[in-house]
Amino acid sequence: MDLLALLKNRGKKKNNIYLSWYILFKNNMIVNRLSTFFLIFDKIYQMKVVVSLFFVMASFCNLQAQYKIVFDIAGKDTADQSALFRQLKNVLTLAPDAKIEVVYHGQAIAGLVKGQSFFSEKVKEFHQKGVTFAACNNSLKRIQVDPSQVLPDAVVVPMAILELAKKQEEGWSYITVGH
Repeated sequence: MDLLALLKNRGKKKNNIYLSWYILFKNNMIVNRLSTFFLIFDKIYQMKVVVSLFFVMASFCNLQAQYKIVFDIAGKDTADQSALFRQLKNVLTLAPDAKIEVVYHGQAIAGLVKGQSFFSEKVKEFHQKGVTFAACNNSLKRIQVDPSQVLPDAVVVPMAILELAKKQEEGWSYITVGH
């Protein structure tokens, strides 16, 4: 049975009092329901604001992302080395804060040896822009070159493959130079 019907079945004298209680009770329920609605709406609005801020922050982080690229060069072809320096220029033009390392090994190692490098000026130029040039010590040993003969703008790493693997584990993008 409905509350209003129950109140109407009471005596006439008490009817006005019960109806007043009903109206207050009904209005109170409406107020409660409205306040519940606004609380829920407020929570949804707050969630939308938080979610919106999350996406704004995520977008900002993507804009501020720093590229980390490791180039692997193993061939002695000067055309490949020339292409490498063009790519370095292109990357640094669009992403001047990019972290870049070039790992020389195999026959390419001559590109970092004093007196054998055709690109020593390019190595110096890009080293000044923050590019790291790494020479594989195993490759140096194989061609019987002392690590002291490596260009001053390059570092010697124990093994190229481990250096490349380490960079990839750290989240660096891996690019092979050459064919």
